[in-house]
Amino acid sequence: MRKIRCSIILALAVLLSVFACSCKGWEEWFDEDAFAKEATVGQFRIYYVEGKTAFVDAYFWSGDPEDTVIDFPDEYNANTPVKKLGGESTIGVTGHSGGFSIEAPKCDVYFKSLNPSDYGVPVTFEDLVFTLNFGENLELIYDNHTSLYAKNAIGNPYRYLPVSQSDGSVIFYRVLVVVNVSPDNSNYYSKDGIMYSKATDKKIEAFPYAADVK
Repeated sequence: MRKIRCSIILALAVLLSVFACSCKGWEEWFDEDAFAKEATVGQFRIYYVEGKTAFVDAYFWSGDPEDTVIDFPDEYNANTPVKKLGGESTIGVTGHSGGFSIEAPKCDVYFKSLNPSDYGVPVTFEDLVFTLNFGENLELIYDNHTSLYAKNAIGNPYRYLPVSQSDGSVIFYRVLVVVNVSPDNSNYYSKDGIMYSKATDKKIEAFPYAADVK
């Protein structure tokens, strides 16, 4: 029994040594975002790996319908470019993954349907167009989707942001976007408010474009 135990310990030691001495280094066995740290920069939540990469996870909107222009940062700091929109990070057994989202101020009324009678307070529904301005460093949209354009419980493909009003009513804003991409970006370009891949000229379907709403 002692010989078996010793053999197991020796085998584990050898494996750990090989792993530790690997020319790659242990961090490189994971995705470059795997051990990203969280930071808040202005109205953005960003996950970053110092000196390597960063991704924008969320934008915390003020709730003001006049505040609709979102200028995405091109870098977290001078040596850490923001390469992705949405992403995945893991710290121990906890972590985060998902598409980029716009978050509204806290509201106790949540979207259920487009039927005003489903709510206990007066509600109205309006369209709100956000302008998304991207710089030159964007390389990837995580999982090719955002949380701006995902089906909810009733099958409606749009995201509605609830904003409480002073009279107790709630306005649900349907999120639509116009996208502008820097001409210096090597991966994407924009035309008429829509993002396209430079490699394929295909439309990026991750956004609820205002141009698609008739």
